[in-house]
Amino acid sequence: MNALGDLLTRYAQRYGDRTAVSRGSDAAYSYEELEAASRHAEAWLHEVVPRPPFLLLPGNTPGDVALVLGALRSGLVPLLGDPAWSEHEIAETLRRTGASGIVRAQRPASAAASITLGDGGLRYLELPTESGTRVRHNLDGIDFGRFTSGSSGAPRCLGFGIEAMIHAASAWRAATRLTGKDTVMCLAALNNGLAFNTSLLPVFDVGATLVLPGVRPIPSSMLAALRACAPTILVAFPFVYDALAGRDLGRLTSLRLLVSSAAPLRADTERHWFSELGTHICNYYGLAEVGPVTFNDGRVAGSLGRALAGVDLHEVPTLETEQVSRTADHGALPAFRIAVRTASMATRYLDPRPPDFAAHLDANGCYLTQDLGFLQDGNLFVTGRADRMVNIAGRKIDPGEIADVLLRHHDVNGALVRAEATTADPLLCAYVESATASRHDLIEHCRKYLSQYKIPQRWTIVPALPRSSAGKIMSARLAEIGAAPQ
Repeated sequence: MNALGDLLTRYAQRYGDRTAVSRGSDAAYSYEELEAASRHAEAWLHEVVPRPPFLLLPGNTPGDVALVLGALRSGLVPLLGDPAWSEHEIAETLRRTGASGIVRAQRPASAAASITLGDGGLRYLELPTESGTRVRHNLDGIDFGRFTSGSSGAPRCLGFGIEAMIHAASAWRAATRLTGKDTVMCLAALNNGLAFNTSLLPVFDVGATLVLPGVRPIPSSMLAALRACAPTILVAFPFVYDALAGRDLGRLTSLRLLVSSAAPLRADTERHWFSELGTHICNYYGLAEVGPVTFNDGRVAGSLGRALAGVDLHEVPTLETEQVSRTADHGALPAFRIAVRTASMATRYLDPRPPDFAAHLDANGCYLTQDLGFLQDGNLFVTGRADRMVNIAGRKIDPGEIADVLLRHHDVNGALVRAEATTADPLLCAYVESATASRHDLIEHCRKYLSQYKIPQRWTIVPALPRSSAGKIMSARLAEIGAAPQ
């Protein structure tokens, strides 16, 4: 048992029968029950997991919280992956990380064991067939793993010590002034950094209550859950705030803090929430590699806030920086690469592909991000990315990865995928060169290799895409091809 186990025992002793986590009206754990359930999960994992590490694909229920905490305290190095991954993505992750098994909600044909969680749900252990040579990583100082997308778009696993999680929780708790009187409703998945860093240890450390409502991401369901649970803090991706911006929010008077991350908020969304509740939506900036970095209380327009306690944040001039327009107030000034050092940083990649994690660090141990921006009066402003990743509904997606998958189809001669702005949320758009492939054919092909959220929403399929003399598809001329999107 690591330091997390000691913390959970302390929380149980301190907060006793106070509600720790619930679905709103049922399936609740008190602090004592949560600690016992995490112990039960830990013991089960020690019985069934052959060796560390193992892949954990958690759901989003109170039982999953107990399972995640049990895994984190077990010493078996859980790797918290996305349950939305395709079977192909899971197989590739197993190969790269050397994970000995998978724990997830879907019952596989080869289920080796199962556990019943406190909310009545089942989770299953699958022991995949050892096909080929799997990587065995050095796990010294690694207590768990979390995933991010690398330059190729495929998920990369980052290894962390449990102290990184504890430091991140402490910094977040202080910045948001969490107390035991708070109820935090989280609409992000437990494997995602938005939930992992803001809605587990910070909440439990002060004896607050975490609500995972388990509702579908449609406006009526989310609004009903908010009204029924009356949380003081809402943690959600920007698309949730966008979806609810057209609704009557006047009854949500319990909310004192609105937290958003992963993509910029629309200005009209911010205005609507503030006009209805008198509360700003507070942006939070963080990276899978380094944990939470800043917090903005909403008072500085366009900012992602000031550095959290223990975070070193600075600008780095590089050849990639360019002249950008900040706003009419700021004028045109250079955008720098943003460099970060935190006490919650990863230790290394659990992935054999280059570059190594250390290659992203400067001489002072700061992580050089792909974000372009600047600091003004201590506030961080991010103006763009130095790489090709895009944000769709709170998820980082590499369009190049999707184009590569499309090019595997035998009827496809060329493909370009990009995010395009609309009056609502950005859409993932695919431009495909093929004389015979249909939209249905290509979607079914993508489903073999990609998560559902990576499948483009808009398709344009034509016999020939505009190309340069060098044979490259010309992105700037795609609007000229004259085909109706499918």
